[in-house]
Amino acid sequence: MDNIKGALMSGIIITIVLIAFKPLGIDTAPGGLFLTSLIYGGITFAVVLIYQLIVIYVLKIDREAQTWTLWKWLIHTILMILCIALVNIIYGYMQFDFDIHLKSVIIIIANTLLIGLVPVGITGSIAVLTNKTKFAAIADSLTLPLRKINSKNGEEQQSIEINAGNQSLNLMPGRILFAKSLQNYVQVYALDPVDSAENVEVTTLTVRKTLSSLETDLKGYGIERCHRSFLVNKKKIATIHGNAQGLKLSFEGTDQIVSVSRKYVDRFRQTVKR
Repeated sequence: MDNIKGALMSGIIITIVLIAFKPLGIDTAPGGLFLTSLIYGGITFAVVLIYQLIVIYVLKIDREAQTWTLWKWLIHTILMILCIALVNIIYGYMQFDFDIHLKSVIIIIANTLLIGLVPVGITGSIAVLTNKTKFAAIADSLTLPLRKINSKNGEEQQSIEINAGNQSLNLMPGRILFAKSLQNYVQVYALDPVDSAENVEVTTLTVRKTLSSLETDLKGYGIERCHRSFLVNKKKIATIHGNAQGLKLSFEGTDQIVSVSRKYVDRFRQTVKR
């Protein structure tokens, strides 16, 4: 739904820009200024939506990951606008029967980049600043409840048995930090049973199991989903930080950062405050 909203907003912005500035003599098009602008806005909506879905579900790029930097976002945006330009060229050739040659292609790509980067840059900057302020405030509001959770809960040594493929494993839910999905496997990060207060050691265990199945097994132990790829033990969160990408969780003994996706932010807030 967020991708549909974003694609729709992009289409609306492009339509308004075309109507307002009339680039490339678009006001002389056979269909008229409004209809032609609306068609190009519709093309923008369709291409943006398809591009976003390919990035998420085919290329499986996580745009909420810590490694998703401003430069990667800019490259992602330019590639998306180039895709829009390509479809615009194909549509223009089919609809207006103009000759496709290097000069016309360069002009269309340049204008599409110019028209697209300005509104995308403005809306993107506003979104970045808004999200940074929003998630920083959420992180601050959760810091105190988090300290109370960590201060009143000691180590839990209770062990449970879970099925993982053709074997059974014993896990101590109270010592789990988080679990990460690896397609048909799950990588569990947990405190080493032999560590001490002065020497915190983290061990990893990879099991053949889906994250949803592990979530069911650990229900009732304070381990909650915070992302489609992560389960997290709220009692073991060391710090919560908020930036433009969302909430980021860190844990003692490991430099791994866990993201809280926007879909799970409200649920995560309620989980920490309970």
